[in-house]
Formats: sequence, structure tokens, C-alpha cells
Amino acid sequence: MTIHPPKGKKPYFGTAVSVDRSKEQIGKLLRDYGAEGILWADDFRTGSVTLQFVVTRADGRTTAYRITPAAFKEKHSSYDPMKGKHVTVEAPNWPRSMRLLQAWMKTKLESIAYGLTEVEEEFLAHMVVRDAHGQESTAGELVLEAIERGQGQLALEGRKDRSNVIEG
Repeated sequence: MTIHPPKGKKPYFGTAVSVDRSKEQIGKLLRDYGAEGILWADDFRTGSVTLQFVVTRADGRTTAYRITPAAFKEKHSSYDPMKGKHVTVEAPNWPRSMRLLQAWMKTKLESIAYGLTEVEEEFLAHMVVRDAHGQESTAGELVLEAIERGQGQLALEGRKDRSNVIEG
């Protein structure tokens, strides 16, 4: 089954909320729910946006999470100074994308704060980790790559029972 938007539905279409305002709201949400650091990265060369935030767990360990929101690419008219006229281009609609990210973050953070789930469960795919070669990635990127390499199979070992191990 392929997941796709319902016909005729365009979430946040025509939003009047600016990208900067949405980023501000997302940052406030993260701070209000306990994130200790927030970093936005805008790559103008590739047209991508990344949100990274840090959370300290009850055991004192710090975990970073990285999210790259969908770009909502769509066609629109833009003036091309080289051609001296308006042309149709396909480009990201960042205001829509940031509204979706804000709603998604709010739902996840509320679910964690009120005991429905844990932060690691909600954001596992976005957890920043290092692979066997020391390269930084997200858990989701590593697992999806491993599943593709294994043609749908992923060989992971469960936790080892160490209760009967005697340290020598």
C-alpha cells in the first residue's frame, strides 16, 4: 500500500504564516517541552532546511535529533530576469512545509509529555547516531539503508541477558 494525500487535500494551502514565524513557534514548543538546544540550518544551495535539537534524558545522557521537513514542491510563476518574463518553475513552498512541521512537532511533544509514548520512540528515526565508520547519520537513514541492502530483511540482535554472566 502506498500512502498518499487524499484527493483535493492540500494541507496548509494558502497559509499566511511566514517561515520565520513558524520556526519561532517550533523553537518555542521545543523549549517549552524541555529541549536544551535548537539549531536551524538553511542550505540555499540545495534548497533544504534542517532542524536539530538536543534533549537530556532522565539518566543524564544527551541525545540529538535531526529532522529535514518535506519541501512541498509545487509549480508557480516566477519572474526570470534573464528571459525578461514570468516563467513556471517548480520550487519548495516553505511556508506550507513549516506549518506541517509545527503541527507534527506539537502532536509528538504532547504525546511524550502526557505519557502516551517516550521521546526515543517518537523520534527514533531522527536520532543522530554514528555508524561503524564514525560518520554521523540518523538512525532512520542507517536502518533504511540496511533494509535495502538486506532486501527487506534486517538482522538485529535483541538485548543480551546478562543476568547469568559472571565477570571474571
